[in-house]
Amino acid sequence: MRDALNATDRPIFYSACEWAVDFPSTWMKPVANQWRTTYDIQNLWDCVVPHVDWQNVFADYFGPGGFGDMDILEVGNGVLTPDEGKAHFSLWAVMKSPLLIGCDLSKPDCISNVTIFTNPEVLAISQDALALPARRVWSVGDKGVPYGKSGVCGQEELPQNTVIRECDPNDPYQIWMRSSNGSIILPLTGECLQLDSGQSNQCSQNWGVWTNNVASSLCNDPASSCGGKQTLWTYNEITRTLINNASGQCLTVHSALVNVGALPCDISRQGMQTWSWIESNGQFVSSVTPPSGVKSCLARTKDVQGGAEEVFAGPLANGDIVILIWNRNVEGSANITADFSYIPGLGAGKSASIRDVWEHTDLGTVTGSITATSVPPHGVVVYRASPQ
Repeated sequence: MRDALNATDRPIFYSACEWAVDFPSTWMKPVANQWRTTYDIQNLWDCVVPHVDWQNVFADYFGPGGFGDMDILEVGNGVLTPDEGKAHFSLWAVMKSPLLIGCDLSKPDCISNVTIFTNPEVLAISQDALALPARRVWSVGDKGVPYGKSGVCGQEELPQNTVIRECDPNDPYQIWMRSSNGSIILPLTGECLQLDSGQSNQCSQNWGVWTNNVASSLCNDPASSCGGKQTLWTYNEITRTLINNASGQCLTVHSALVNVGALPCDISRQGMQTWSWIESNGQFVSSVTPPSGVKSCLARTKDVQGGAEEVFAGPLANGDIVILIWNRNVEGSANITADFSYIPGLGAGKSASIRDVWEHTDLGTVTGSITATSVPPHGVVVYRASPQ
């Protein structure tokens, strides 16, 4: 399809969607201009925010000409509060997801949000020429919603955050611990390697297509419909395969040679399903040799996990930095500080002039950090920082 569109010799924006089933962020950029990074959104706050986690996992793959699409906006559809609507729009803008209005502009609820849709300073960040997304750079506290099939959304999947990466015994994101009950734990985060299974209670279905993704996430997920078996694995010392106890499937390297998932164990896939367990340093070494020719190990992506309070930051074309402060799950208003020490482009003790892009107000020059006061529940504050 890409080749057919390019053959017309006309400028065409190509948007692709396969609902993030095949880890599109790792291979789609040479194919399309934007691609869905999430399952379908729903008009509920608890269904909007997990999309941010998905976008954050693979944000390193986005950039000029290739953008992650978190699906259409639910702002103005009569369910989100004004603070939630502004947060929804802001997060999509700073993470460079397309801003597609999803409400009927003839309806009062939608019309009342036109000031959000047309904020020129937020749109300038969305359309910035550098085209690089903001990333979560800091979080604290419990966001209160476990990864997995939980809450009113029911069908949300785990962020696909398990990959293969060049083996490095000093990389804590690829050092695992095998427990006696079959759990495979990442000590750095306390997460368990688990099969994203359990939709419609199909815990033992051996799907022949790539729908059983694997992620490292909450151990003993109370929302799992598989009785916890999706976090348990059996390592076959003879075949050197990792077999999931819920599905009987083998941990498999995706054909993109980046991600891992689970597929039926099969001799034809043996090369993609063979793992050497190096007990001395806690690494699972894949038998797959990627184009780099360097041995690769099972690893977790290095994205920052979410929390009750979060800070996102990203670069802009003129050297400015966008800083988004989010009260994701604090009861009541919160004072949240963005410390410059963890913001790329700034740093500990650095100074920056600050502009609030929603209030259209210059706040002057600050040093070392900026604090947003009384951020409402689910609300955001967005700053444009100019390093001094």
